[in-house]
Amino acid sequence: MRNFESPFHSWPKVTPVLDNNGAGVHIDGGEYLKIGAAYNIMGVWVSISPAIAIFALFAVAFSDANGLIFAAVIAALFAGYFAVWRPVMSFFFGSAIDVRVYPDMIQVRDSKHGSYKNYSRSVPMEFKIEQHQQAYAKSLPRRLEERYRQAVEVVMYYGLKRVVLADFELKDHEKAQSLVLRLQEAVLRLAAADRMSRQITAERNTGTDLEIR
Repeated sequence: MRNFESPFHSWPKVTPVLDNNGAGVHIDGGEYLKIGAAYNIMGVWVSISPAIAIFALFAVAFSDANGLIFAAVIAALFAGYFAVWRPVMSFFFGSAIDVRVYPDMIQVRDSKHGSYKNYSRSVPMEFKIEQHQQAYAKSLPRRLEERYRQAVEVVMYYGLKRVVLADFELKDHEKAQSLVLRLQEAVLRLAAADRMSRQITAERNTGTDLEIR
């Protein structure tokens, strides 16, 4: 049996679900930091680190401690950001790509600790990748403004409402494309399955043969 490469990315994870809302698809991208949150978390660490570094420098200068201790402190600051600070802050302030698609509705949870919001499938909707809207905001720090300019948002247009599902830096544009493809595929497949189920039910009720197209 031949094994073929999948044309889809392994991210985000797509799994079938069966719950009180019926049969659906769960699209789970896991936890991540939105661009603004990542910038603020790094900013706080950058403001704390110099104070720690200066304290370590004075401690070495006015004691018999080896200068290598200062180098070890600096190395620990770099390692601590990625190993401790960022993961802990991500746990408290991170977001999650968590969408459940059903034949009659879509559920979106924009926070790990929040509840799902329901969007009816009877309302016209469309999934798009767009320039990050914060790129047009005023009075932002210059570096943050530049980061937003180099970012995109995955958006669900729900009637006239714009619902942001996730944001990505341009270097992760393929992730944005993959998320949109997963969403579109889930919507189309569930719509087709729902039509087939209704047709089967109608044919059984009328006692006629099922027409398969």
